[in-house]
Amino acid sequence: MERNGRAPAHAIEVHAFDEQVNEPRLLPRRQGLPHGFKGGQAFGDVGCGNVLCVGQLAVDLRQASLPQPHPFLQVDQPDDGTLLIVDDTVASGLSMYALREQIREVSQRRRVLTAVVYASPEAAHTVDLYTEILPLPHLLEWNFFNSIHTPTTALDFDGILCEECPAADDDDGLRYVRFLETAKPKYLVRSCEIPLIVTARLEKHRELTETWLRRWGVRCRELVMGPWTERSREYDLGQFKGQVYRDSAATIFVESCPAQARAIADVSGKRVICPATGEIHQ
Repeated sequence: MERNGRAPAHAIEVHAFDEQVNEPRLLPRRQGLPHGFKGGQAFGDVGCGNVLCVGQLAVDLRQASLPQPHPFLQVDQPDDGTLLIVDDTVASGLSMYALREQIREVSQRRRVLTAVVYASPEAAHTVDLYTEILPLPHLLEWNFFNSIHTPTTALDFDGILCEECPAADDDDGLRYVRFLETAKPKYLVRSCEIPLIVTARLEKHRELTETWLRRWGVRCRELVMGPWTERSREYDLGQFKGQVYRDSAATIFVESCPAQARAIADVSGKRVICPATGEIHQ
């Protein structure tokens, strides 16, 4: 990470797919990054000593009407101990500043360092450590599905909300029904209602699909399913999804299949994200 004004002591190489300045970029979760960054719980499930996720600590401190201070700030910690607060990004620096002030109200003793993976050029000076400068606007894979973009985002189903159906189970029979019932979730949206889901699943599987959504706490305003009576690889899924997306109020579509993502963008004339390749089509 780079210290402001100093040479980096430990470099962490992190790259973006789209290097065009001022273009939104979908950044992948890399093996080099801590696993705890997934799901917006940075270091929340990793034993890292005095390392706290800024989001979780902010929540704790906002609820600090409790008589006891945060466990990391109690008297059994050394007076000269350092508290390192880690977040994924800093855009304006306002949240990190507010958090520093909250910590100062709780404890005057602890030295506080702040660190982020990505910092905007405007806010890099507000933290002590950062890994890479990332200009705005940008899209981040680990929080995109529960971000300010979600209320205007349309989603594919298989490969986005849940894992893709294995070829061996894609028989439109009992094995496929079993997949629909037990599909493993992938990107779950829980912060708000998804305005639109467009899937090639057949209408006859609507009940199983809606049951799966309820099971995982996913709300959907409109679920558009394939208009066909039977499954076939000959259908033009990109055309179908693109037309539905084009006629909707959604401003972003997330598609699991690279070829379909390009087709959806061509048909709709609107932005399409493909997490499988990290590309944004428009």
